[in-house]
Amino acid sequence: MTDDATNANTPASGGPEGNPEDLGCIEELFGGGSLGKGSPLSGGPAASSLPEQNLEHDRYDMRLWREIREASAELSSLEGDEEAPSTFPALLKDLFLSYFKAQPDLLPAGGVEPRHRQANRPFVERTLEDPDTYRARVTTSLDVAASALSSLAAGERLLEEIKNRPSLRGFFEEAGKEPTFPDAKVEPDAHAPEEPEQQDPKGSDTEDRTQEAPGTGLPGRDARRAVRAASGAGREEAENVAGALAGWGLSPADLKKVPLGERLELLKALSRPEMRRLIELVGRMRNLARTRAREKVAESRDEVHAIELSGDLSRLLPSELALIASKEPLRRLAALCRLAQGRSLSWELTGKKKEKKGPLVALVDSSGSMGENQKMEWATAVALGLVDLAAGRGGLPKRASAVLHFNTSVLSEVRFSPGERDARKLLELATVGPGGGTAYEPPISRALEVARESGYEGADLILITDELCRVSGEFLEGFLAEKEHRKMRLFSVLIGYSSSGELGRYSDRVWVLADLAGTAGAANAAGEVFGLI
Repeated sequence: MTDDATNANTPASGGPEGNPEDLGCIEELFGGGSLGKGSPLSGGPAASSLPEQNLEHDRYDMRLWREIREASAELSSLEGDEEAPSTFPALLKDLFLSYFKAQPDLLPAGGVEPRHRQANRPFVERTLEDPDTYRARVTTSLDVAASALSSLAAGERLLEEIKNRPSLRGFFEEAGKEPTFPDAKVEPDAHAPEEPEQQDPKGSDTEDRTQEAPGTGLPGRDARRAVRAASGAGREEAENVAGALAGWGLSPADLKKVPLGERLELLKALSRPEMRRLIELVGRMRNLARTRAREKVAESRDEVHAIELSGDLSRLLPSELALIASKEPLRRLAALCRLAQGRSLSWELTGKKKEKKGPLVALVDSSGSMGENQKMEWATAVALGLVDLAAGRGGLPKRASAVLHFNTSVLSEVRFSPGERDARKLLELATVGPGGGTAYEPPISRALEVARESGYEGADLILITDELCRVSGEFLEGFLAEKEHRKMRLFSVLIGYSSSGELGRYSDRVWVLADLAGTAGAANAAGEVFGLI
């Protein structure tokens, strides 16, 4: 036998260190087993190839995180905070995964880079176990923007707790140090007993204790309180975002086409504390509008025209239904046979053909006086309720809509195509401020142009104002002529007066509200407007 053959059949000396390539393959195959100093579990060179996250993730999750970090200056700044522990950026990613993943699971302890396992894992485990995280994930799961905002809120609060608690700062400093192992020694398991801590006098801490590596000095009580505060902040942010979307009549799907960075800014703007009163009004008006729309749809259902033979169970005469429910088998069988053959006595219904109508245009007075007593907010909420109706949310046919804010000129014009729900446009409407005087002619003239551009008859104009203004005779004559020619209607809501005055000359109907303090009267006026659309 040759020397080559002998060498080929002789195992390399020195154990596993004899063939580094085979060692690496075997280690990868077994998920990072302890095979010496080069093993991830030993803290040696191979440990650097292990992920820093303690939660299971894939390339898609990490790509999403990179996009979020690039899109959000706040998140990027938080991640790069100079006073944060060295392992905090990875912990922030784990927070995002805990909100985004439908079922976040921990990686095996041996599959995480040692420093991040020792420093971050106790906090990740507690976060997953916290009830507030479960509640938040109801609305954030698989929603990139909502998960990003919740992880930002939770991360900010957690970092604040770490900075304010010396015990946590000390723990992260020690746990985040590079491990040095003179021998090929396996790192202690992350589920050894935690350092002893005093029982909370208000109750037992047993259920909240997470076992950690001995020697890490994890301050259990402070860690638990920090995680609870962070999870609470994340849940609160998730609820604010979900409540804001519901209040505006939006869903996460309505924001899918908006670039991620802009989507984050939109969600933050729509859920700002100063928006809450408007959100409440908008939600109330939207629900009122949809209720009125459903009532109108029910009233316009197909009417009975005659009796015919059919197999449509929903149109059967009461006599046929009685036979089908009969306790006598032969009668019931005969009725079912006629139904199957399409020969049951049924109502013949006639339907009304739905014609396309011109746009719905809301004219909102934005003069300085509208900034008093929530008049501007109420008018904007009514306008958004009208936009919701035009989008077909209440069961009515979809139609184009527009909202014009005006004082002595048209300040802003936001237009919606039939069925459109654009969050950016809604935010634009909500952020118009009051100022200046009032004039009717500029907004009404522009509304007429919008109606002409649609090409359809039957446009509806809704004017909401707190000022009575005169229009010229020439303008009024032209407006009335075009209004009749295009079969348009003008409804007006006048706030702060006791009579309609000038508006009664050219409005189909005027609602006069002495003020908005009587919420019932204001709601009734809004409901009647919605019911006439």
